[in-house]
Amino acid sequence: MQLRRDPTGGLSVTPFSVPASLRRAGFVGRLRGQFRPHDGNSAILLIGLLGLFAILVVDTALGLAMLHKGFLDALVEAVAVLSTVGPAPHTAGHPWYPAFAVLAMLSAIIFVAVFTAGVVEHLLSGRHVGIFGRRVLPRSGHVIVVGLGQVGLRLCQELRSQGIAVVALERQGNGRNLPIARAANIPVMVGDGGMRRVQQRLGVRRCVALAAVASEDLDNIAVAITARALAPGAPVVMRAGDHDAIAETQSLFRIGSVVDVTGLTVSAVTDWADGRTPAFLADLGADVATVGQDGTVTCQAHAWGHECPHGRG
Repeated sequence: MQLRRDPTGGLSVTPFSVPASLRRAGFVGRLRGQFRPHDGNSAILLIGLLGLFAILVVDTALGLAMLHKGFLDALVEAVAVLSTVGPAPHTAGHPWYPAFAVLAMLSAIIFVAVFTAGVVEHLLSGRHVGIFGRRVLPRSGHVIVVGLGQVGLRLCQELRSQGIAVVALERQGNGRNLPIARAANIPVMVGDGGMRRVQQRLGVRRCVALAAVASEDLDNIAVAITARALAPGAPVVMRAGDHDAIAETQSLFRIGSVVDVTGLTVSAVTDWADGRTPAFLADLGADVATVGQDGTVTCQAHAWGHECPHGRG
Protein backbone atom coordinates (compact mmCIF):
# COMPACT_ATOMS: atom_id res chain seq x y z
CA MET A 1 0.00 0.00 0.00
CA GLN A 2 1.10 3.59 -0.59
CA LEU A 3 -0.01 7.01 0.61
CA ARG A 4 -0.93 9.58 -2.06
CA ARG A 5 -1.88 13.22 -1.83
CA ASP A 6 -4.71 14.25 -4.17
CA PRO A 7 -4.94 17.66 -5.91
CA THR A 8 -7.14 19.02 -3.08
CA GLY A 9 -4.49 18.23 -0.47
CA GLY A 10 -6.22 15.18 0.97
CA LEU A 11 -4.50 11.87 1.65
CA SER A 12 -5.62 8.50 0.36
CA VAL A 13 -4.29 4.93 0.42
CA THR A 14 -3.83 3.10 -2.89
CA PRO A 15 -2.35 -0.29 -3.81
CA PHE A 16 1.38 -0.23 -4.47
CA SER A 17 3.26 -2.19 -7.10
CA VAL A 18 6.82 -1.81 -8.36
CA PRO A 19 6.84 -0.69 -12.02
CA ALA A 20 7.98 -3.39 -14.42
CA SER A 21 10.46 -0.95 -15.93
CA LEU A 22 12.22 -0.62 -12.56
CA ARG A 23 12.52 -4.38 -12.17
CA ARG A 24 13.76 -4.66 -15.75
CA ALA A 25 16.36 -1.92 -15.20
CA GLY A 26 17.63 -3.71 -12.11
CA PHE A 27 17.85 -7.02 -13.96
CA VAL A 28 19.85 -5.41 -16.76
CA GLY A 29 22.11 -3.75 -14.19
CA ARG A 30 22.84 -7.10 -12.53
CA LEU A 31 23.59 -8.66 -15.91
CA ARG A 32 26.02 -5.84 -16.69
CA GLY A 33 27.75 -6.52 -13.39
CA GLN A 34 28.54 -10.16 -14.17
CA PHE A 35 32.29 -10.79 -14.54
CA ARG A 36 33.03 -7.08 -14.13
CA PRO A 37 35.46 -6.56 -11.23
CA HIS A 38 34.50 -3.90 -8.72
CA ASP A 39 37.96 -3.50 -7.16
CA GLY A 40 41.60 -4.32 -7.75
CA ASN A 41 41.49 -7.67 -5.96
CA SER A 42 38.60 -8.89 -8.09
CA ALA A 43 40.37 -7.64 -11.22
CA ILE A 44 43.48 -9.67 -10.35
CA LEU A 45 41.41 -12.82 -9.85
CA LEU A 46 39.51 -12.33 -13.09
CA ILE A 47 42.65 -11.52 -15.12
CA GLY A 48 44.34 -14.71 -13.94
CA LEU A 49 41.26 -16.81 -14.71
CA LEU A 50 40.72 -15.30 -18.16
CA GLY A 51 44.42 -15.66 -18.98
CA LEU A 52 44.40 -19.39 -18.19
CA PHE A 53 41.17 -19.87 -20.13
CA ALA A 54 42.61 -17.99 -23.15
CA ILE A 55 45.69 -20.25 -23.24
CA LEU A 56 43.46 -23.34 -23.11
CA VAL A 57 41.20 -22.12 -25.92
CA VAL A 58 44.02 -20.94 -28.22
CA ASP A 59 46.08 -24.11 -27.78
CA THR A 60 43.03 -26.32 -28.42
CA ALA A 61 42.14 -24.32 -31.53
CA LEU A 62 45.71 -24.64 -32.87
CA GLY A 63 45.65 -28.38 -32.28
CA LEU A 64 42.41 -28.69 -34.24
CA ALA A 65 43.26 -26.34 -37.11
CA MET A 66 47.02 -26.64 -37.55
CA LEU A 67 47.99 -30.01 -36.11
CA HIS A 68 44.84 -31.76 -37.39
CA LYS A 69 44.11 -33.54 -34.14
CA GLY A 70 40.76 -34.63 -32.76
CA PHE A 71 39.02 -32.39 -30.26
CA LEU A 72 39.74 -34.58 -27.24
CA ASP A 73 43.42 -35.04 -28.17
CA ALA A 74 43.82 -31.31 -28.80
CA LEU A 75 42.16 -30.51 -25.45
CA VAL A 76 44.34 -32.99 -23.53
CA GLU A 77 47.52 -31.57 -25.07
CA ALA A 78 46.33 -28.01 -24.35
CA VAL A 79 45.82 -28.95 -20.70
CA ALA A 80 49.34 -30.40 -20.65
CA VAL A 81 50.72 -27.08 -21.90
CA LEU A 82 48.54 -25.18 -19.41
CA SER A 83 49.87 -27.28 -16.53
CA THR A 84 53.44 -26.72 -17.84
CA VAL A 85 53.96 -30.48 -18.36
CA GLY A 86 55.26 -29.91 -21.88
CA PRO A 87 54.23 -29.33 -25.49
CA ALA A 88 52.38 -31.88 -27.55
CA PRO A 89 54.54 -34.65 -29.06
CA HIS A 90 54.69 -35.44 -32.76
CA THR A 91 54.77 -31.86 -34.00
CA ALA A 92 57.33 -32.43 -36.77
CA GLY A 93 56.72 -30.09 -39.64
CA HIS A 94 55.39 -27.43 -37.29
CA PRO A 95 58.51 -25.82 -35.80
CA TRP A 96 56.49 -22.83 -34.59
CA TYR A 97 54.45 -24.92 -32.15
CA PRO A 98 57.25 -25.67 -29.62
CA ALA A 99 58.00 -21.93 -29.50
CA PHE A 100 54.31 -21.20 -28.88
CA ALA A 101 54.18 -23.91 -26.21
CA VAL A 102 57.17 -22.43 -24.37
CA LEU A 103 55.56 -18.98 -24.40
CA ALA A 104 52.21 -20.43 -23.30
CA MET A 105 53.77 -22.34 -20.40
CA LEU A 106 55.65 -19.28 -19.16
CA SER A 107 52.46 -17.25 -19.39
CA ALA A 108 50.54 -19.98 -17.55
CA ILE A 109 52.99 -19.79 -14.64
CA ILE A 110 52.32 -16.06 -14.34
CA PHE A 111 48.54 -16.37 -14.69
CA VAL A 112 48.40 -19.16 -12.09
CA ALA A 113 50.27 -16.95 -9.62
CA VAL A 114 47.96 -14.02 -10.35
CA PHE A 115 44.85 -16.17 -10.07
CA THR A 116 46.02 -17.74 -6.79
CA ALA A 117 46.74 -14.32 -5.29
CA GLY A 118 43.31 -13.10 -6.36
CA VAL A 119 41.55 -16.13 -4.85
CA VAL A 120 43.38 -15.78 -1.52
CA GLU A 121 42.61 -12.07 -1.30
CA HIS A 122 39.00 -12.64 -2.28
CA LEU A 123 38.57 -15.26 0.46
CA LEU A 124 40.26 -13.13 3.13
CA SER A 125 38.29 -9.98 2.24
CA GLY A 126 34.98 -11.49 3.35
CA ARG A 127 33.52 -11.88 -0.16
CA HIS A 128 30.82 -9.27 0.43
CA VAL A 129 30.54 -8.60 -3.33
CA GLY A 130 30.67 -11.41 -5.88
CA ILE A 131 32.23 -11.50 -9.33
CA PHE A 132 29.28 -13.38 -10.76
CA GLY A 133 25.93 -14.55 -9.43
CA ARG A 134 23.36 -12.70 -7.34
CA ARG A 135 25.87 -10.74 -5.25
CA VAL A 136 27.49 -8.86 -8.10
CA LEU A 137 27.64 -5.07 -8.00
CA PRO A 138 24.81 -3.75 -10.23
CA ARG A 139 26.03 -1.33 -12.87
CA SER A 140 22.73 0.51 -13.46
CA GLY A 141 19.09 0.60 -12.41
CA HIS A 142 19.89 -0.06 -8.73
CA VAL A 143 19.24 1.54 -5.35
CA ILE A 144 22.23 2.45 -3.17
CA VAL A 145 21.66 2.02 0.57
CA VAL A 146 24.31 3.71 2.71
CA GLY A 147 24.42 2.30 6.23
CA LEU A 148 23.82 -1.35 7.06
CA GLY A 149 22.25 -1.07 10.49
CA GLN A 150 18.81 -2.42 11.27
CA VAL A 151 17.10 0.19 9.09
CA GLY A 152 19.48 -0.30 6.17
CA LEU A 153 19.34 -4.09 6.32
CA ARG A 154 15.53 -4.17 6.42
CA LEU A 155 15.39 -1.68 3.56
CA CYS A 156 17.73 -3.82 1.43
CA GLN A 157 15.72 -6.96 2.15
CA GLU A 158 12.45 -5.25 1.23
CA LEU A 159 13.87 -3.85 -2.00
CA ARG A 160 15.21 -7.28 -2.99
CA SER A 161 11.84 -8.86 -2.24
CA GLN A 162 10.24 -6.38 -4.65
CA GLY A 163 12.67 -7.36 -7.43
CA ILE A 164 14.71 -4.14 -7.25
CA ALA A 165 18.50 -4.32 -7.62
CA VAL A 166 20.24 -3.00 -4.52
CA VAL A 167 23.77 -2.51 -3.20
CA ALA A 168 24.61 -1.58 0.39
CA LEU A 169 27.55 0.42 1.73
CA GLU A 170 28.90 -0.21 5.23
CA ARG A 171 31.68 1.83 6.82
CA GLN A 172 32.94 -0.87 9.19
CA GLY A 173 34.45 -4.04 7.77
CA ASN A 174 33.35 -5.98 10.86
CA GLY A 175 29.74 -4.80 10.92
CA ARG A 176 27.43 -7.22 12.70
CA ASN A 177 24.92 -7.27 9.82
CA LEU A 178 27.46 -8.18 7.13
CA PRO A 179 27.00 -11.98 7.57
CA ILE A 180 23.21 -11.53 7.39
CA ALA A 181 23.49 -9.49 4.20
CA ARG A 182 25.80 -12.07 2.65
CA ALA A 183 23.38 -14.88 3.50
CA ALA A 184 20.60 -12.83 1.86
CA ASN A 185 22.73 -12.35 -1.31
CA ILE A 186 22.86 -8.58 -0.79
CA PRO A 187 26.08 -7.11 -2.25
CA VAL A 188 27.86 -4.91 0.30
CA MET A 189 30.83 -2.64 -0.23
CA VAL A 190 32.92 -1.38 2.68
CA GLY A 191 33.84 2.30 2.64
CA ASP A 192 32.91 5.86 3.55
CA GLY A 193 29.73 6.95 1.76
CA GLY A 194 30.69 10.61 1.99
CA MET A 195 33.66 10.15 -0.36
CA ARG A 196 33.19 10.88 -4.06
CA ARG A 197 35.41 7.99 -5.14
CA VAL A 198 33.32 5.46 -3.20
CA GLN A 199 30.02 6.71 -4.62
CA GLN A 200 31.48 6.66 -8.12
CA ARG A 201 32.44 3.00 -7.64
CA LEU A 202 28.87 2.34 -6.52
CA GLY A 203 27.57 3.83 -9.78
CA VAL A 204 25.66 6.75 -8.26
CA ARG A 205 25.27 8.38 -11.69
CA ARG A 206 23.42 5.31 -12.99
CA CYS A 207 21.35 4.46 -9.90
CA VAL A 208 17.60 5.01 -9.60
CA ALA A 209 17.83 6.27 -6.00
CA LEU A 210 20.15 6.62 -3.02
CA ALA A 211 19.11 6.14 0.61
CA ALA A 212 21.36 7.47 3.38
CA VAL A 213 20.16 5.58 6.47
CA ALA A 214 23.20 5.51 8.76
CA SER A 215 22.67 6.09 12.47
CA GLU A 216 24.57 9.40 12.47
CA ASP A 217 22.69 12.36 11.02
CA LEU A 218 25.85 14.22 9.99
CA ASP A 219 27.07 11.19 8.04
CA ASN A 220 23.77 11.07 6.17
CA ILE A 221 24.07 14.76 5.33
CA ALA A 222 27.57 14.21 3.93
CA VAL A 223 26.35 11.28 1.82
CA ALA A 224 23.38 13.24 0.49
CA ILE A 225 25.49 16.29 -0.42
CA THR A 226 28.08 14.13 -2.21
CA ALA A 227 25.33 12.34 -4.14
CA ARG A 228 23.79 15.67 -5.14
CA ALA A 229 27.17 16.85 -6.47
CA LEU A 230 27.81 13.68 -8.49
CA ALA A 231 24.25 12.89 -9.67
CA PRO A 232 21.97 15.95 -9.37
CA GLY A 233 19.02 14.08 -10.89
CA ALA A 234 19.13 11.00 -8.64
CA PRO A 235 16.43 10.87 -5.93
CA VAL A 236 17.96 11.00 -2.45
CA VAL A 237 16.24 9.81 0.72
CA MET A 238 17.92 10.70 4.01
CA ARG A 239 17.31 9.32 7.48
CA ALA A 240 17.19 12.13 10.00
CA GLY A 241 16.65 12.72 13.69
CA ASP A 242 16.56 15.84 15.82
CA HIS A 243 20.03 17.18 14.93
CA ASP A 244 20.09 20.95 14.42
CA ALA A 245 22.11 20.50 11.24
CA ILE A 246 19.09 18.87 9.56
CA ALA A 247 16.98 22.02 9.76
CA GLU A 248 19.93 24.28 8.96
CA THR A 249 20.90 22.30 5.86
CA GLN A 250 17.34 22.15 4.58
CA SER A 251 17.07 25.92 4.96
CA LEU A 252 20.00 26.34 2.58
CA PHE A 253 18.96 24.00 -0.22
CA ARG A 254 16.97 20.85 -0.74
CA ILE A 255 19.27 17.84 -0.60
CA GLY A 256 16.65 15.10 -0.61
CA SER A 257 13.56 13.63 0.98
CA VAL A 258 14.15 13.62 4.74
CA VAL A 259 12.51 10.89 6.81
CA ASP A 260 12.52 11.10 10.62
CA VAL A 261 12.82 7.41 11.44
CA THR A 262 13.09 8.05 15.16
CA GLY A 263 9.92 10.15 15.15
CA LEU A 264 8.04 7.50 13.20
CA THR A 265 9.17 4.86 15.68
CA VAL A 266 8.06 6.93 18.66
CA SER A 267 4.68 7.59 17.05
CA ALA A 268 4.19 3.90 16.25
CA VAL A 269 5.12 2.78 19.78
CA THR A 270 2.80 5.31 21.41
CA ASP A 271 -0.04 4.30 19.08
CA TRP A 272 0.38 0.66 20.06
CA ALA A 273 0.66 1.63 23.73
CA ASP A 274 -2.70 3.44 23.42
CA GLY A 275 -4.30 0.32 21.96
CA ARG A 276 -4.26 1.38 18.32
CA THR A 277 -2.79 -0.89 15.62
CA PRO A 278 -1.72 1.25 12.65
CA ALA A 279 -1.00 -0.50 9.36
CA PHE A 280 1.89 1.86 8.62
CA LEU A 281 3.10 5.41 9.19
CA ALA A 282 4.46 7.97 6.74
CA ASP A 283 6.64 11.03 7.31
CA LEU A 284 5.02 14.24 6.00
CA GLY A 285 7.66 16.64 7.23
CA ALA A 286 6.20 18.39 10.28
CA ASP A 287 3.47 15.76 10.68
CA VAL A 288 3.11 12.00 10.76
CA ALA A 289 0.39 10.29 8.73
CA THR A 290 -1.01 7.20 10.45
CA VAL A 291 -2.86 4.69 8.28
CA GLY A 292 -5.23 2.40 10.15
CA GLN A 293 -6.05 -1.19 9.34
CA ASP A 294 -9.30 -0.01 7.69
CA GLY A 295 -7.45 2.45 5.42
CA THR A 296 -8.35 5.62 7.32
CA VAL A 297 -5.65 8.29 7.41
CA THR A 298 -5.04 10.63 10.34
CA CYS A 299 -2.31 13.26 10.72
CA GLN A 300 -0.60 14.40 13.90
CA ALA A 301 2.51 16.28 14.91
CA HIS A 302 5.81 14.46 15.26
CA ALA A 303 6.24 13.04 18.73
CA TRP A 304 10.01 13.40 18.51
CA GLY A 305 11.24 16.83 19.52
CA HIS A 306 7.71 18.04 20.39
CA GLU A 307 5.18 17.61 23.11
CA CYS A 308 3.85 14.08 22.67
CA PRO A 309 0.41 14.39 21.01
CA HIS A 310 -0.81 11.03 22.34
CA GLY A 311 -2.83 10.54 25.43
CA ARG A 312 -1.14 9.70 28.68
CA GLY A 313 -2.44 7.02 31.00
